Amino acid sequence: MPEERSLKDKVKITGRLTGMLIDAKTGKIIQKETVENLITNVGKEMLAYLTKGDIATKGYVSHFSLCDSTQAPAATDTTEVGVNNGPRKAVTVTFPAANKVLFTGDWGTAEANYTIRRGYLFSAASGGNLFATGAFTTPFTKTSDYGFKATYEITYA
Repeated sequence: MPEERSLKDKVKITGRLTGMLIDAKTGKIIQKETVENLITNVGKEMLAYLTKGDIATKGYVSHFSLCDSTQAPAATDTTEVGVNNGPRKAVTVTFPAANKVLFTGDWGTAEANYTIRRGYLFSAASGGNLFATGAFTTPFTKTSDYGFKATYEITYA
């Protein structure tokens, strides 16, 4: 009986990455896309340590990053890939529902001016542990005419 209960009571963690290219003059969203994300192997370890109450070993999500890589996300990813990446931005964290966490990062007109193809959540401003990553289906062509806003929504179901 304990095995049946453990299968039924499993927690499922899902995530969505949303990117928005925003016109700096008008504030209008020029392009928006939401895609599924991938919690990395290290991200799953981070969750295990956090459940134990240990934030010293693997840390917790504190920074957002971007990159231009066309490489597909993999569970074994540990850092940004591609020619252009970053800069990492400290996240703003909100809780839109009891079982959700929303991480937000904002890049100004002078930052991340390249073709944005992926987003990342990290435990540090540099180095650190990669919690999750996702790839946009349609790249964002960011220039100094635009700001960029990204959100990661993690849901525990």
